[in-house]
Amino acid sequence: MEAQISGLPVLGTSSGGIPEAISDGQTGFVVPPRDVAALAQKISLLKEDKNLYQAMSQQAGVFVRENFSWEKNIDQHLNLYQK
Repeated sequence: MEAQISGLPVLGTSSGGIPEAISDGQTGFVVPPRDVAALAQKISLLKEDKNLYQAMSQQAGVFVRENFSWEKNIDQHLNLYQK
């Protein structure tokens, strides 16, 4: 999330909470664990397609601010406590 809030597209694997923190195809890519070919393909795609890189860069910060802000986090916790 730190990379995304700084405007960087990210790559991660589909394990744990990583898929929740990346909007696949919008702010970066989620690839299967241990799939080196898929990872290399996504890295090459971001390197070669400057328009895609820029679009993902712009969307990355927005995604994190909208989905993982302190305000949203606090509201979610308060809602859980109130239930």
